[in-house]
Amino acid sequence: MNSEDIEKQHAGLVALAIVSLIAGAACGALGTLFRLSLERADQARDVFIARARSEPVSLDANRSNGYPVTPDSVAPNRRDARYP
Repeated sequence: MNSEDIEKQHAGLVALAIVSLIAGAACGALGTLFRLSLERADQARDVFIARARSEPVSLDANRSNGYPVTPDSVAPNRRDARYP
């Protein structure tokens, strides 16, 4: 190996190190965004559960207080879950 080959290898290793740092930073940022989205979803779920527990839910669509839960709306979902 002559000095030109060694310099090319050195330059390639430096480029690889730089690219790996950028890729690692991007993966870390993506992981952080995912973690934050999970925390927000957890907070939203807690709010939804608290609201659902504070207001009665009726199976009658005319008295549902904003929650139209009827047997007709639940039955198709149950069928899909049972027969994929």
